[in-house]
Amino acid sequence: MNDLSRHGYLHKEDFLKDRLVFINQSIIDTIYRPEIALPHMHIHDFVELSVVISGEGYHRTLNDCSECFPGDVYVINAGAPHAYYIKENGPGLVVQNLIFDPPMLLEGELGSPDHPRYCCGLFREDPMIAHVVLSPGFREEALRIMDRMEKEQARKWLEWEVSVKAHLLDFLIMCSRRISYRAKDAYDKPIPKLRDRQIAMTVMRTVLERYNEPEMTLERIADEAFISKSHLSYIFQQVTGMRFSDYVSNVRLEQTYRLLSETKMTNEQICHACGFRDLPSFYRFFQTHAGMTPAAYRKQNKPKSNAENTEK
Repeated sequence: MNDLSRHGYLHKEDFLKDRLVFINQSIIDTIYRPEIALPHMHIHDFVELSVVISGEGYHRTLNDCSECFPGDVYVINAGAPHAYYIKENGPGLVVQNLIFDPPMLLEGELGSPDHPRYCCGLFREDPMIAHVVLSPGFREEALRIMDRMEKEQARKWLEWEVSVKAHLLDFLIMCSRRISYRAKDAYDKPIPKLRDRQIAMTVMRTVLERYNEPEMTLERIADEAFISKSHLSYIFQQVTGMRFSDYVSNVRLEQTYRLLSETKMTNEQICHACGFRDLPSFYRFFQTHAGMTPAAYRKQNKPKSNAENTEK
């Protein structure tokens, strides 16, 4: 069973074909469940800047999950898996998204993915994600800037491209100035090279596409990419902060959780669907990571019937 659709890989060509930036508003309706959050995350080959407009929820990346509130801004670099979620009994979550391709819109060092000043230095502390908190006044200004960019694209008046780029630069500078830095000169901090980030992204995509294959190993992926296994392991950990084996385990475990709680598949079917060689190894893996048997987890996470929901 391959569930790549839940791990959407988004291409800039689908959003930026006839425009410089893509702006839209998303209403988040996926409830956050920590054990199966990974299957709902997506990866893209562009930079996404998102402003939380209203509501409360969670923003999840590969290695972190944080509560988000109005005024939170997340800037997601290409190749970083992430997603938004709502709380089970909390208010909804509305997010305004701005998608752009830095090398196309920003000049010199600002548009160079390998330079510390890339996107006005937003990724100086973390090469994959920047988090900024805007006051109500600046949040309104951010939304006004996005509205101006959208209107410029729609009207296409004289020098509209220059105007869009200028508004984007203004937005990025606003966000960059509000990041707290741990070092006096954060520009001195090296960031993973673009090529390494692309390699790590390819590895993550491969795992998401082929986690159901028992023979899917780092050595095989390295051979297919013509890279040594040790070097690929080093690149993956440097970019993601995770060991390859831990990432594969997380993907398979979360898929197992999902299938146990959302389907009527047998343990043997789930075993093969998630890439385990046999039932004994599947049971050992699940018991070690979940602290219970598959049957116990399924019983504990059995969906409530309509009658039960009505009673409550």
